[in-house]
Amino acid sequence: MKPTRRRVLLGLGAVAGGAGIAYVGRDQRRAEKGVSGDSKTATKRTGETEREETTTETETTTERETTTERDVEFPEQFVEFSFDTPESLEKFTERNATQNVEIGERGISSDSNSLQVTFREGRHYGTSLQYQFDEAGYPEPEELHVRYYLRFGTSFEVPYEGGKLPGPAGTYGQAGWGGRQADGTNGWSARMYFYQSDDSERPVQLASYVYHAEMDSPYGDVFHWDRENAGRLELGKWYRIDNYVKLNTPGQDDGVLKGWVDGERALQVTDLRFRDVPRIRIDKYWFDCYWGGSVHPSADHHVYFDQLKLYSESRETDDWDGTETGVTPIPETETTEVETAEDETTDDE
Repeated sequence: MKPTRRRVLLGLGAVAGGAGIAYVGRDQRRAEKGVSGDSKTATKRTGETEREETTTETETTTERETTTERDVEFPEQFVEFSFDTPESLEKFTERNATQNVEIGERGISSDSNSLQVTFREGRHYGTSLQYQFDEAGYPEPEELHVRYYLRFGTSFEVPYEGGKLPGPAGTYGQAGWGGRQADGTNGWSARMYFYQSDDSERPVQLASYVYHAEMDSPYGDVFHWDRENAGRLELGKWYRIDNYVKLNTPGQDDGVLKGWVDGERALQVTDLRFRDVPRIRIDKYWFDCYWGGSVHPSADHHVYFDQLKLYSESRETDDWDGTETGVTPIPETETTEVETAEDETTDDE
C-alpha cells in the first residue's frame, strides 16, 4: 500500500499564499528543507491547468528490463537544437501542433534566430514536440541536464491558472500526464510550469509540475522556483534556463530535481520518488507548451526559445549576464494568423 503523506508547503522560507493549498509535511522533512532553502516544497494548484486535457496518447505497454541495470556509456551531449533554421525541428522524433511554431529573428545574439511558439487566441495549445531517446538511437538515461534560453513576449498575458513548459518525462503511454496518476510503476513527468506572480515588474513565476510516486491526487504537484528572486521573470527579456533531473534508486526517496536561472539556483529537491521499478527511466524530453486552466488566451501570445541542449549528466551553471539582444526588450511584430482544425488534438488536450 502506498504510504500517505502530510506536508507543510513553504517556499524560500515563506508560507505559500494564494498560489496553492498548504499541507503538513511527512516526518516534517519537506517542511524543514523548505525553511533551510535546500528544497522548494510542492504546492497543489488543484489541477486547474489540466482541466482541459483529454489526452490521445497511445495506451501501449512496452516490455522493458525489470531486474538488471544496463551498463551503458552515454555521450556528453545527446542533441542540440539551434533553432536557426526550420530543419533544426527535424531532430525532434515526434512533432505535434507544429502550426504554432516558426523560426523567428529573435535569438540571444544578433546573428542567431529562435523558435517562436504561439498560444493562439481561444486555443490552449502552443505545441507538443518530443525527443524520444530510444527513437533517437540511445538507451533511456536515468539523469538529464537541459539548457535553453527563454523569453516571454513583451505583451504576454500570463494566465493565473498557469501553463506548461518543456521538461523530462517517462510516461510510457500509461501515466504521468493529463490526470493519469503516477504510482511508481506506470510513469512520471517533470515538465516546467509558469503562472502569474504578484509582481507586476516580474509577472512570470516559474515552477516544476511533477507527477511522482508519492503524489496525493491525479494531478501533478507544483514545486515553485525561487519566488523572491531568480524564479520570477520579466517580459521581453532572455533568460538562460538549466534544469536537471536524476531518477531515484527504485523504491527510495533520493530522486533529484534542480533548476537555475542565469546560473542562479532557483530549485533544489533531493528526496523525490519517481519510480519503484528500474524499467521506468527517462524515455523522452517533452517540449510541451500548453495554456492551462478553463480560460483561453484572449489574443495571440508568444514565447521564444533558443539553443536547446540535452546533456547526459549535470553541467556547470556559471552566471549568464545576457547579451545586448538578450537583455533588451524587443517589440513584438505582427504575426500571420494560421488556421487550425477545430478537432485537433495532441497529448495534453
